[in-house]
Amino acid sequence: MTFTDLERKQQVALVALVEAMAMSDGFVSEGEEKEISKLAAALGEDRYRTLMDEVDEQFPDLDALKAYLQTVEDAAVRELIYGTVLLSLIHISEPTRPP
Repeated sequence: MTFTDLERKQQVALVALVEAMAMSDGFVSEGEEKEISKLAAALGEDRYRTLMDEVDEQFPDLDALKAYLQTVEDAAVRELIYGTVLLSLIHISEPTRPP
């Protein structure tokens, strides 16, 4: 299963959670920006922007997002969404190694 296989509602959940995690400390780091760019490229830039517009409209706060995420019932979809976020966090937090 890929990001483009997800239904629109599921894509909204994915984008919303990725954005919420990136903004959790009040700003988007360079590493977070790279991970978001990868997701945007996978979904398509226009599609990503459209989904972000929906996210901005639908989720005034974290509680609204949490409630929405609970409506994702398919286990494979949940695994893709949460796995994507966890892998992004791992890549972001990897220490920079000297060349």
